[in-house]
Amino acid sequence: MQINWSLFYRIFFLVLIGCQLSFSAVGQTPVVQKSMFIDCSSNKSKKQLKNQDELSEITILHANNLDKAADFKEIIKKIYDFSNLNTLIISNSTLKTWPSEIADMTFLEELIIIDCEDLNLKTTFKQMQELPILSKLRLTRNNIEYLPKEISLLKHLEDISISKNRNLDVDDAIDKLQPLNKLKSLGLPVNQIIEIPSNIGKLKYLEELDIRDNNLTDLPDEIGNLYDLETLNIEKNILVNPTGTLKKLSGINLKYLSVDADLTEDELNQIRQVFPEAMVEEVLEDELEGFDSSISEQDIQDEQVTDTIPDPTSTFRKAGSTVKIHSLGYLQYADFFDKLVYTYNFDTTSFDARFLSKHYRYTNPIDTNNLLNNSSDLYLQFTKKSKKKDEIHFTIGTYKYGPKGDFPEMDAFRGMYWVLDQSNFTKKEFNKQFVGKKLFNPTTVRFNDLRLSYVPHKKYFAIQIKGLDTTYTILAHPRAFNGNRESDLKTYEKRSSKYIKELDRRRLKFHKQMYRDENQFKRSIIKSKIRAWTDFRRVYLSPTEQLMPKVQWLNYYSDILSDEEEALRNSKAYDKYIDRWMQLNQYRNQSDYVSKTKDSSTRMGLFTFRDQDGKNLIVTKLLTIDQTEKEYSYYKGSNGLKELILYLKTQNNYSVVAFMLNGDVAVLDKIDFSNIAFSANTVNSLKLQRTDKELVTLGMVLSKCGL
Repeated sequence: MQINWSLFYRIFFLVLIGCQLSFSAVGQTPVVQKSMFIDCSSNKSKKQLKNQDELSEITILHANNLDKAADFKEIIKKIYDFSNLNTLIISNSTLKTWPSEIADMTFLEELIIIDCEDLNLKTTFKQMQELPILSKLRLTRNNIEYLPKEISLLKHLEDISISKNRNLDVDDAIDKLQPLNKLKSLGLPVNQIIEIPSNIGKLKYLEELDIRDNNLTDLPDEIGNLYDLETLNIEKNILVNPTGTLKKLSGINLKYLSVDADLTEDELNQIRQVFPEAMVEEVLEDELEGFDSSISEQDIQDEQVTDTIPDPTSTFRKAGSTVKIHSLGYLQYADFFDKLVYTYNFDTTSFDARFLSKHYRYTNPIDTNNLLNNSSDLYLQFTKKSKKKDEIHFTIGTYKYGPKGDFPEMDAFRGMYWVLDQSNFTKKEFNKQFVGKKLFNPTTVRFNDLRLSYVPHKKYFAIQIKGLDTTYTILAHPRAFNGNRESDLKTYEKRSSKYIKELDRRRLKFHKQMYRDENQFKRSIIKSKIRAWTDFRRVYLSPTEQLMPKVQWLNYYSDILSDEEEALRNSKAYDKYIDRWMQLNQYRNQSDYVSKTKDSSTRMGLFTFRDQDGKNLIVTKLLTIDQTEKEYSYYKGSNGLKELILYLKTQNNYSVVAFMLNGDVAVLDKIDFSNIAFSANTVNSLKLQRTDKELVTLGMVLSKCGL
């Protein structure tokens, strides 16, 4: 799972900057805690460490991805420039050991280690033992199972918090912490602890204990030995008898106590009587945050607006408008973009719909091409033998449990097994269908997903477990391995509530990720379209068109296609536009020599050209239009005065369009063959009507030709 550290720590540091003030003595000026976040995998990290004056003001430094720095030892050495630094946060590091220089950071008061599963804590604690004022240690999501005994070397520790390490052996950890005589605050939140061991009473100097958000149903009697305890956080557990549990601390003068907000008024009054001087705070359940699936980039928003191409069959321009063509790029648009295949096949199937569909394993689509990729991690397994022969006991197992596993919500039933409440199964039948126990294999049957729902009036749970083709429903109730039926029953509603909350959290997390992925998918398509439009515009469009926003050009494109011939007539009298008009009106191009001369009735003649005033015309290109047979031919002219050889059929009606050296256009509506001699020794002169290039349009040319 990818964590958005940037967002998380911006909020975290804003809280620290805004709220955390330290006073060296009453009446002295408060020192504002100023923080810095460095992502060592980024090139920006070097720039951040260059400003000596700024570094001297930093009191809290968070170094993320330390091992990904080009030279992380240099960064460690650079920390000495933080003359006021008191708190160091290291996160997302795969280093097994830290540079020896960290042992010289004698100014550190607090060290926070987050998501550093590969770090050798034994070596780390040895390195840190000489830090004279290190009093606070935070260990979060480091996959700690056993706390190394070297923790006892940190003799100045007053405050330690170990959180989100679900495999932590609490009994062992307390024994390792006992030699720390200065330890006053212990935090063990969010570790899915099912039992606080009796040796907790050995930490007799504790003033603060944070054991919130675990799976505790009770506290040991030895909790009453913590006579110095002033603060206790115990909310978000599964306490069977909250008042009975807290009365075990009746001899302790608590100053602060946080409990769940679902306690009755009577229970709260009893607690206040036990701790008359304590501020009792009722903690509400965390609100699950929503998500925003919008795409904020302006260019992407603009592209989404133009993503639907206007329908070229509808007329966007007003009646009588004079839309004109600026290039023939519009002829390339469909061919260019039709070849770009944007298949929108992103899977938006919801979290719950995936559970109901046989096409998904967990929340992942079934791989139909490689069935080996569909192996499941969920299974049922028989547990200890029951005293009652007719009872079937089983556990629900997965190879990926916990916060990083597939089913974190199942931690609500940690430390419990299940007892079948259905009489229609023998153990043999249950084994065949749900377990698959064989001689040397405790389980061979695998499942793809599961859901639990509590049935209060029956005091059991309906377990929906999803196989390859079928979803089965098993009715069963949970029992604690070290509990009893009566006390277990009292926890069912709270366990169900905790299960539902964690399932909701997983559902929301899934949908957030799905929408992020979908937006990224949309962005990739849209950005590809933007790049394609940029290439198309550069290659095919005129400078005038390139200045148009895409929306404007698409409307222009639609206007042209709604009446292309009219748009051509409104345009400049360029030969390429005439050629397009000819194609639209089914005129055949006979410009090559073979086509011009293949007919036996074709005659060859020499021609020069004059305008209406009798002046010679420099013709660079000439077009003859045979209106009788609907053919047209181009002839290459010259940059000077030169006779042109034309191939004509005297029985047909011809119009002539001549393109001048200066861009003007001259037209002859009909050749009069009565005065023309077709001879190699005779030069004929044709008089054309010349029009200024700035005034002439294709429509004018065609009209003069009678078209």
